[in-house]
Amino acid sequence: MMKRGEVRWYKFQSPDKKRPVLILTRDSVLEYLGEVTIAPITSTI
Repeated sequence: MMKRGEVRWYKFQSPDKKRPVLILTRDSVLEYLGEVTIAPITSTI
């Protein structure tokens, strides 16, 4: 099960690549949603 604050790998559509993402959606609503809010993580600023 996913939890808020977890870092997971996600494969974005081409031409992007697989990269880590941070789960932002609150734990209390995760089981009711078909989608979650994420933030891509990058080392480039």
